[in-house]
Amino acid sequence: MVAASHTVLQPCIRRFQDARLALAAIDIPELAQRNLAALYERPEQGLACGTVEAAGGRLTVNYQGELIMARTIEAGRDDLSAAENDALRERVMLDIQRSLDNFDRNFGAISVPQLLVGPLPGGEIFVDYLRANLSVPVVVADLAEVLDVDAVPHLRQSADQAGAWWALGAALRQ
Repeated sequence: MVAASHTVLQPCIRRFQDARLALAAIDIPELAQRNLAALYERPEQGLACGTVEAAGGRLTVNYQGELIMARTIEAGRDDLSAAENDALRERVMLDIQRSLDNFDRNFGAISVPQLLVGPLPGGEIFVDYLRANLSVPVVVADLAEVLDVDAVPHLRQSADQAGAWWALGAALRQ
């Protein structure tokens, strides 16, 4: 469960009320990411999942469909993908590695054998940097592998998956 200030939620709730739409829940990005990462989980293993958007990103760790850890990534997609930003990529990679190491120390019974990276069009430089420097394999998510996207064929494209990441994760809410 997550708590938020009534003053923060009220404008969102009011828009739904004004449109006469029933609002069942308001999800947060970490829980939407948990829902998507759960599609990739393997039995008895944790799964780290990282996503980066224009303004920043998130690192989460799931275990058996539950969100165990969440961290904010204080760098945006364009900054991490720029060729001249090796120092920023190193700082973010080290933060991810430290977070995974900290998770391992605190939850040693849960193995986290890989980092799943959400679709990151144009972010190949950052993904390659992570692959070369992290202690776990890095896999880029392809939602077409775990969701039936036949009715929405454009979701086979990485850019469209990235744009729909949070909405799809929220739609998987149980």
